[in-house]
Amino acid sequence: MALKARIGRAMEAFHLLSTYAADWASRRALTAAYRRTLSTTTDSTEIVVRLRVGDLVIPLHMRMCDIYTLGEILHERQYQVRSALPERPTIVDAGANIGVAALWFLGQYPGAKLICVEPDLSNFLLLQANFDAFDSVILEQVALGAADESVTLHLAAHGAMHSVVDDGPAIGTLSVSQIRLDTLMDRHCIEQIDLLKLDVEGSEFDCVRGLGDRLVDTKVIVGEFHERLVDEGAFYGYLDGYGFRQVHRTYFGTGRSDGVHAFEVVREG
Repeated sequence: MALKARIGRAMEAFHLLSTYAADWASRRALTAAYRRTLSTTTDSTEIVVRLRVGDLVIPLHMRMCDIYTLGEILHERQYQVRSALPERPTIVDAGANIGVAALWFLGQYPGAKLICVEPDLSNFLLLQANFDAFDSVILEQVALGAADESVTLHLAAHGAMHSVVDDGPAIGTLSVSQIRLDTLMDRHCIEQIDLLKLDVEGSEFDCVRGLGDRLVDTKVIVGEFHERLVDEGAFYGYLDGYGFRQVHRTYFGTGRSDGVHAFEVVREG
C-alpha cells in the first residue's frame, strides 16, 4: 500500500474509532480489522462491534473485510443525502450487504421505514443478525432487476462486489430470485419511495427500469454508477424523462480509475 493510501486509511481509522465506536472493545476490534488489511482484503473472520450513529447504538455483526464498507459509508459518507426527505421516510436499500448503509440511514432518519434487499446468503445472514429485531426494517433476500425471474449471482472474493452481471472471473455462482422494484412496492404496500439507494454492481439501469410507471412514485435516488457496465447517457436520459435532475456526482477513493462514480438525483414536483 502506497504511503498516501496508508495515511488516508489511518485518518479513516481514527475517524471511525473516535466517532462511531461505542466502547473500547469495539475500538480494539476495529483496529484489528484495519491491521488485517495490511496483509489481505478478503478476511471473512466474523467480529461484533458496537457502533453509534446519531442516537442509535447497535451491535454490528461483520467480517474483518467489511471494514472497507464501514469506511465508505461512515467515513466517506457516500450516502449522505443532500435532498430534503420527510421526517419519517420510506427507504429502499438495494444491495444492502450486511446493513452498514441501513445503520447510517436509521441514524440520520430515526423514524424511517427501511426495506433492505440483499441476494447473497452470507451477506443476508449478517444482515438478519443486525436488523431482525428492528420492527421498522424489512429484509428481503432477493436481487432487484428488470424482470421477476431466477438469475445467476456471480460471487466475488469480497462480499460487497457480488453481481448478477457477468463481468469476468468469479469465485462461484449462486442461483437467486430476482424481482422488479414495482413488485417489491406492491408486496409491501409502498405508496412512495422517498429514497432509493442503489449499490447493485452494474444493475443500476435494470433496477430503475424495474420500477416501471412507479418511478414517478420515487423521490430521491442515490447510489454507485458503474461506467463500464451501464450506458451512462441512457441511464441519466431515462431518469430525465421522468423528471429527475442530478444534484450530485463525485468519485470516491479509487472510483475514477475504477470507473465508478457516486450520484444523487431528485424528482422535481
